[in-house]
Amino acid sequence: MQVLEEPEDHRGHSGPVARLPDLAGHQGGTLLFVREKAFSEIVTKAVGKLEEHPNFKRRGSINDFGTRHDFVFHVDGDPSREVKLAFLPFHLRQADSGS
Repeated sequence: MQVLEEPEDHRGHSGPVARLPDLAGHQGGTLLFVREKAFSEIVTKAVGKLEEHPNFKRRGSINDFGTRHDFVFHVDGDPSREVKLAFLPFHLRQADSGS
């Protein structure tokens, strides 16, 4: 299981969303915690990054609430061997700036 937290400035290419394709070869799940208000934009960007992976085969199911996205990839050098990845994004409340 991989756990990522999207930084405040998700527009750059060095954040966790940019690293999602690197995780696609590992069976299991990836959790992405987002504090930004642009949650839908970040999730759409993350799903797009996963679909761009060279080992991407197909999308799996999406639950009724859109909070779990399943993907199927193939193993490097063996297109018939599949790896399944569950992507679960979570929208967290922004931290209060004052106490």
